[in-house]
Amino acid sequence: MAIAVASIFTTATSKLLAGTLGPLTYTDTGSSITINSCDNFFQGDLIIPETIDGKPVTSIGPSAFIVIYGIKNVTIPASVTEIGEYAFLRCLNLCSVSIPAKVTSIRRGTFSECVKLIEINIPESTTEIADFAFSGSGLRSIRIPSSVKVMGSSVFESCVKLTKIELPDSIEQMVLGSRIFASCSELAKIELPDTMRKISNGMFASCPKLRDIRLPANLTYIGEFAFAGSGFAKIDLGSRIKKIGDSAFQFCSALKEISFPQSLIEIGNNAFAYSGVRKIELGSRIKKIGVQAFQNCDNLFMISFPQSLIEIGDEAFIECGNLLSAYFSGNTPKIGKQVFQYTASDFRIYFSDKAKGYTIPKWEGYPSSFPREQIAVFENDGNYIAEKAATLSFGGIILEKRGIVKRLTIRNVGALKLKGLSTVISGEDSFDYVLKNITKSSLAPGQSAIIEIQFTPKERGGRFSVIEISSSDTDRKPFEVKLAGKGLKLID
Repeated sequence: MAIAVASIFTTATSKLLAGTLGPLTYTDTGSSITINSCDNFFQGDLIIPETIDGKPVTSIGPSAFIVIYGIKNVTIPASVTEIGEYAFLRCLNLCSVSIPAKVTSIRRGTFSECVKLIEINIPESTTEIADFAFSGSGLRSIRIPSSVKVMGSSVFESCVKLTKIELPDSIEQMVLGSRIFASCSELAKIELPDTMRKISNGMFASCPKLRDIRLPANLTYIGEFAFAGSGFAKIDLGSRIKKIGDSAFQFCSALKEISFPQSLIEIGNNAFAYSGVRKIELGSRIKKIGVQAFQNCDNLFMISFPQSLIEIGDEAFIECGNLLSAYFSGNTPKIGKQVFQYTASDFRIYFSDKAKGYTIPKWEGYPSSFPREQIAVFENDGNYIAEKAATLSFGGIILEKRGIVKRLTIRNVGALKLKGLSTVISGEDSFDYVLKNITKSSLAPGQSAIIEIQFTPKERGGRFSVIEISSSDTDRKPFEVKLAGKGLKLID
């Protein structure tokens, strides 16, 4: 496209020549040219010339093309060595742009909110990608070259179409900012290089579709909010993690399974609050659990603390409504306020008979005892059934029709083996309920067994029975769950 010089003039203060070339305004430093701005109403593809008046174009100034909606494709000459911050901010129709090989720094907000920019090549010469460089852009994939030494904060935050990320092995030597890939809502899979030792604060926060992740083998630290609000169901922390930062996995509601390595020393405040974690088995080196670390983990039913534990923060397990037991194998740790407040009604603390500092029948206001078995029964949805208030409802079923089947999970949440398991259905309507008996007669701590009850009413109206679950738990001998259903007659 032919571009003609419209005017050239000299600024009064800087003594630099300034001029326009087509839609571009530039400054002549005497030996090189800097592009300063563009006509706000420019439409179409833009080719920035390599020279103006025989002098190389070496720089694109800060905010040079900011909020110019009409630009679609931009060609930047190889002579350019610097692109200023916010240079293409909010160019909503920018589809493609090439970064010259001589550019070493992608400045703050350079391509931020370029929603139609779906791909870009970061040259091997690049050593820095600054804050918000591509945030809110339309990138679908990105490859970070090994030349990069610094990645600022929120570099790719809110890139809602980003699905593929390639990180170099040299990432361990990089200075990493916070929230680099936060809120990338379509990101489903990431494999981090094994050389990586730290995950920066908020790096993958609010990535709800992130379900497939492999953490680095050499990882020792997970930063604050690193995966908060992400969507994976299980995660292996590896064997070298020493600290999990504050809120690192907060609001990970799908997270059910997590392996804690022997290397782990500290779990930060709110680290797993509002997550879906079901069971916690901590390594032998853990020393500190932070404030509200597991707050509102409704799926958590039991936890075991090793001898190394020296401190539990305030409200660490508050509002874990299905938490039934906590076992301490070492001496009493420093314990905060309301650590186990609003847990299950049958919650109990167990401690080793060799441990010191505990009291019976209560410790810190919670029921306590030496190790023993403890039976617990859960509905199919995972909710704990409290005995005496327990009724399993089958609803209305047409007479003689094959009825609905419901499941109960029997679990040992105590600290010793649960023995002598057996089940029987009793009551005046017991023949309406068919029981598939459990195949296990004993359960080790944490183990479970499933029983099925099928309701097939033989007469109209309410049909009531009781399932009795016997075991070696002397406090619940037997554990009783009421069964209720209704027989309906099909009207001709």
